[in-house]
Order: sequence, then structure tokens, then C-alpha cells
Amino acid sequence: MGLTEIVFRINPARIGSIILDASVRETHSASAKVTRHPIEAEEGSPQTISDHVITDPLSITIDGVISGHPAEIASRIVEIFQGGGKDPVKEAHQTLLDDLLVGRLVTVFTTLLEYPNMILEQVRVERTAKTGNSLHFTATATQVALVTLETIEIAQQAPTRSTKNGGKKPKKVVTKTAPKRSAFNKFLF
Repeated sequence: MGLTEIVFRINPARIGSIILDASVRETHSASAKVTRHPIEAEEGSPQTISDHVITDPLSITIDGVISGHPAEIASRIVEIFQGGGKDPVKEAHQTLLDDLLVGRLVTVFTTLLEYPNMILEQVRVERTAKTGNSLHFTATATQVALVTLETIEIAQQAPTRSTKNGGKKPKKVVTKTAPKRSAFNKFLF
């Protein structure tokens, strides 16, 4: 972000409702996984085929700064008339934490891309003597896919087998009888 963008707030970076005074670093990440299936080719030489790509969700990491003195002139004028009672640093920090802990969907705006349907996964805040009362933070957000659930009713088909036995095959009854003995066999035994 150039100096003129910081001073005049041209296309400011934004995470949800929070407008950043400066986006020091942005790391945009896009990746995909290629499926791999081992097969045996001619003459027994193993090979791997790839027949599908699974895209990972987009993610972004922003190193941002929110100062106690916003660069926007209109914002300063409003603060003067309101008595300057609100602390923009504390409000921004609380909003980031709320968005993270509640799992609120936010839209992340950068000068490169707009990312809708993002969930904050991590917010790290660094406070040092150099940073003073400003908020220097790193926020990581990942895009989520929204789906809708639809319930449908499936008509039950008529059974194709007899329902007397629950559709099972009939059991074969096998009875074993002893061979009949002749009068001669009775005499010997």
C-alpha cells in the first residue's frame, strides 16, 4: 500500500466492518490437490494417473494497522463533534475477536481481490513500546463454501417378493429318516 493510499484512504483494506489504516503485508493463498492413483501399465511398470483436482478454500493473511488516529479527515471531524469518546483501537480489536469467536462470516477487501464468505481462523496482536496505542495485528481468514440443505421424499416401491416372510427366500425343510430295516436286518442287529 502506497503512502497516498494510506493518507487519502484510496481503496482501503477492510476485514468485515473494520477499515484498516494500513495493510502492511497481504499473503493471498490459493491451492489445489491433484488426485493420484497407482496403476500397473504394460510390462509391469508402475505408473500414477491423475484424474481429478480438488481445490482448497482461498485464504488470506493480513498484517494490518489500526491507529488511534484514523487517517480519514471526515472521521476526525465526526470524532471532534462526538467528543472523541470511542477508542477505535479497542473497538477494532473487540470486533476482530467477536468475529473470530462467533465464527461470523466477513468479507475481506484488499486492493487485489474481494473475498466473500470468509471466517477468521486466527488473530494475533503484537503490542510493543514502538506500536504505542495502535493495533498491529495479523489476521488469517479462510473462505467457506455455503450449501443449502434440501429434504426430499422418496416414494416407497412395492416389494417384488412375497411379504409373508419379509421378502426372504423360503427355507428348505430337510427331514432325515432312518432307512427301513428288513426283517432279516432286524434279526442280525
